[in-house]
This record gives sequence, C-alpha cells and structure tokens, in this order.
Amino acid sequence: MNDNDKIYMEESRAVLIRGEARENVVQPLLRERQLVLYVNGREETSFSCTPERIEELILGYLLSEGKIESLDEVTGMEIGRVQAEVICRRNRPEKERARQPAIFKPEEVRQYISLFFERSFRHRKTHASHKAMLFTAGQDSRFLEADDVSRRSAVEKVIGLGLKERIVFEQSCLMFSGRVPADVVRKMKQVGIPLLIGRSYPTWEAVQEAKKSGLILCGNAREDSFVLYAGNL
Repeated sequence: MNDNDKIYMEESRAVLIRGEARENVVQPLLRERQLVLYVNGREETSFSCTPERIEELILGYLLSEGKIESLDEVTGMEIGRVQAEVICRRNRPEKERARQPAIFKPEEVRQYISLFFERSFRHRKTHASHKAMLFTAGQDSRFLEADDVSRRSAVEKVIGLGLKERIVFEQSCLMFSGRVPADVVRKMKQVGIPLLIGRSYPTWEAVQEAKKSGLILCGNAREDSFVLYAGNL
C-alpha cells in the first residue's frame, strides 16, 4: 500500500475460516468519515463517505438537490474534520435551463459499461467500494470518475467534479455501481443528465420516475449486455 492509498484505505489483520481450516490474512479496508453539512448556518444533511474529494461531494449534493443552479452561487466553503459549512446565494431571477439532451446509441452504452468495469480498480482491491463515472458525448468525449464507500456519495462526487469542470450535463451519461433507487433518478433529472446506467437492478419506483421524467434508464449492466427499462436508444 502506498501513501496515497492511506487516504482512503488501511490494512487490517483478520482470520479466514474455511471449513476446519484457519488462515491469518491481511485485508485492505476502506476508511469512512462522518461529515455534517451546514448551509447558510443551518444543518442540511450528513454524509458517510471516504475522506477524499469532500468539496466535490458537497457541490454534487447541492446541485443534485436543487440547492444551487451553478458553481457561482457558492460564495464560501469551509471543510473541517466533522463538519462543513457552505454559504450559498441564489442568483435572481432564476431561469429555466435549456435542455438539449444528447442522443445515445446502444454501442455507446456498451462502451461506457466496458470502460466502467475496466476502471473499477478500487472495488477489485477492497470489494467494498462504489464507483460512479460521468461520460460526455460528442466531440468533447471524455470521462470523470469517483469512488466512495457510499453509492450516493460516489454519485454526488462525480456530479461535483462535473460541475467544477463545467461539463454540459445534458450532453452526458452517468453510470454507477449498485442498485438504482428513485432518489438517484431524481438527482439525474435535477442536474439534467439524460442517461443513467446502473450496475444492478432499479426499483419499480425508479423506473416509473424515469418514465415520468423522460430519462433513459439502463440497468443490470454486464460486459456483454444491459437492460433498457425506460426511454429509447
């Protein structure tokens, strides 16, 4: 383990029991941090997350929950060990964002899934890490990625990265590990991301939410297949 790994991971001694046999082993375990977020002096929410990309996590939460519309609305941020304080000021008058979602093809979805599996390094090392990746379509084709012990925090971190990088969310796709609940679909709608890919199955409520909002929802992603639950490709 190198020094950078220690930011989010520690090694722990344990005993592997298989049948009657016992074996001393050393396993890498994710570190976890509890953080309470205050917005404009009021307690907003709390996070259980790995201790990295905390600023991006906060920005992604604020954007995906509709607390801000742009990075410029965050006028101050102070991050401590157990709490973070953010000052936000909504720009007025608020304007409806122009949404011109990208058009995706099945082969593009398969490429995103393949790259997602290829880059799931931390999960392969710890078997306890969630991953989220944000892919951009068109000429500015690239990807951003974030990992976390929490599925929700991984999603919010990569959205925060996209906000800092000035990504056009309407021209992007997000894929993350784990099942797809309705609250993640609502986050995509709020941010403007038109295509969501889940590593596992969505809930019934998530599918209904996606159909209602016009989101393209794919799930049960494998390297050779995926299931289209809502929208068209």
